[in-house]
Amino acid sequence: MDDWKAGFNTKQEVFKWAGSTRFFDPRRFKTEGLGATKVKLDRKMYAEFVQWAKAKGQEQATLQEAEEEEKKKARDEALVYFNKKEEFEALARERSARVRLKDVFNGSNVRNWTGLGEHWKGVKMIMDRVRQQAGGDEGVLRILDREGEEGVKEAVFKVRDELGLLTNVEYVAKLELEAVTDRMQTVAIAEGS
Repeated sequence: MDDWKAGFNTKQEVFKWAGSTRFFDPRRFKTEGLGATKVKLDRKMYAEFVQWAKAKGQEQATLQEAEEEEKKKARDEALVYFNKKEEFEALARERSARVRLKDVFNGSNVRNWTGLGEHWKGVKMIMDRVRQQAGGDEGVLRILDREGEEGVKEAVFKVRDELGLLTNVEYVAKLELEAVTDRMQTVAIAEGS
């Protein structure tokens, strides 16, 4: 508040003061695009502040990129120095593979593909059997790498059919057919007696 009470000699001083608050991040200050309102021409000082903030945001983003690159270089040097680069890269590949697998082969996708609705036990049974037949998550990942998502879907459908699981629509149709059959048998017995 002391700076504000003392006053400012230039617009740049005002901008620096406004930008010095811990709540202001020029990298997140919306200056254009979705969510940013157009600056009215009669608000000249605000329009200049928007340009100043945009430039500051770009400067900070560039500095942050340079810092990240320096950190990456230091990390890589340390990994080489301590003979851990291959181990680190193997862990990174494993992590990436797990993420790719989980993006495709997860309960929500299997449920949606098979139409099992809220029959989560059936979804789990399918996923367990697919893993068992493929040789674990590594095997499912090999299918994904070789045949893509369609290959994984195909394995899921094959197991669903092997287990005799019905989609919600099929299950409802089966129940309705059984009810009709039961009624017909009841009528036939009643007419026969």
